[in-house]
Amino acid sequence: MSGRYCAIQVDLDGLWVIEKLSGRSVPLETDPVFYDGTERLLRLFEEFGVKATFFVVAKDLESGNKLNLVRRIISSGHEIASHGMSHGYITMLDDDEARREIAGSKEAIDNALGLKIAGFKAAGFAARREVVPFLEEAGYRYDSSVLPTSLGPVMEAVLKVRYRKWGMATAPRGPYVPARKDIFRRGESAIVELPVTTMPLLRFPAHFSYASAMGLTYASITRPHKFSRYVTYLFHPLDLVDRAAMVGGKVLPKTRISFDGRVALARAMLEHFVTGFNIVTSREMAQIVRSKHAAA
Repeated sequence: MSGRYCAIQVDLDGLWVIEKLSGRSVPLETDPVFYDGTERLLRLFEEFGVKATFFVVAKDLESGNKLNLVRRIISSGHEIASHGMSHGYITMLDDDEARREIAGSKEAIDNALGLKIAGFKAAGFAARREVVPFLEEAGYRYDSSVLPTSLGPVMEAVLKVRYRKWGMATAPRGPYVPARKDIFRRGESAIVELPVTTMPLLRFPAHFSYASAMGLTYASITRPHKFSRYVTYLFHPLDLVDRAAMVGGKVLPKTRISFDGRVALARAMLEHFVTGFNIVTSREMAQIVRSKHAAA
């Protein structure tokens, strides 16, 4: 395992985020996706001795119950980072709105939890080319918004989000220090970029939520090999919720893998990572990458 690192990440998107994509709204507290999915992930991480990074939407900390759950995540030894103020897509915001998602969320999370968080991830991987100075000004040390994939046009059509498709398709696949004027290019800045791991050539995402949607064949094809040097692997609470059940009066989307199958797949993936990689938080991976960059 020497020299191979894996950061397990969780984007804490609750039911209100999912419903927002369809133009609907639900109360912040009425959120079995957030509560049930997160509890299952915490139990799995404890089972495998994994310390993960949870990217929190600052708005969720307005809920007392969610705030208490996030505090329990911290007490379990996991890292907290920002997933924005309100899960707004920063490629579709003006500069002031983007700064609120980036800097405002850090301030809100730091104040609510008594922390100094280090990382940011844009909602929907909607990375803006010119975002690095915003991250630096806010005091972040790393970003994990870049999804270096060829699937940008498909994602744009499905999610109705504006993407920098060429930047995504050509960005480095492994961690790097980005240029201040272009987050999709190597350069010099105070930020370390931790892209979501993608496969060579076609650049399909190695991402549990994609595997859950696409099926076991996709999960097998995109499983990061043990010869990979750096891996960031992403979960969402929705991944471990029984979507066949009625939630908040709605029926959640089905996947190609049953609920029990998804739990089994999550166990298999975690075992794969803990036996083949050094498990680190995203902050720790960024520190490793920064040190190697400085020494180069």
